[in-house]
Amino acid sequence: FRALGWYPSPDDAPTADEGELQQRVSKLRERQFATKPTGQEHPATVATTTQAYFRDPKVKAWVLQNARGKCDRCGKRAPFTGDDGEPYLECHHVRLLADGGSDTVTNAVALCPNCHRRYHLAANRKKFTESLYSKYNRTPRLVRE
Repeated sequence: FRALGWYPSPDDAPTADEGELQQRVSKLRERQFATKPTGQEHPATVATTTQAYFRDPKVKAWVLQNARGKCDRCGKRAPFTGDDGEPYLECHHVRLLADGGSDTVTNAVALCPNCHRRYHLAANRKKFTESLYSKYNRTPRLVRE
């Protein structure tokens, strides 16, 4: 990259890329701050292009209704009520749509925000996913894809 005149940004430079931001934050957390950072009063913006999937609203509604206000993983009640008056849970595809997963009730669960983040970000997320399949192994509720 350097031969092309491109130099990577230092670990403390602002970035709009979420993955890069997380990597930089992880590196910076290993250091001790001598002073508190000033931040940015007016952060720059960037336009991005994303890919989205056409989702079946009946699948999401069924999954949330079937959860009856409790997280399908930890069993705790939804942490709050949304603007729609319903318990707030997030619909998660066990095999991600981006990985070829289907948008079906046998591949989707209702999760509290903590469990949902854990599925996407935890160091042990594969084991965590397996535990969900194990939880429902006696019923046709989830089908491994």
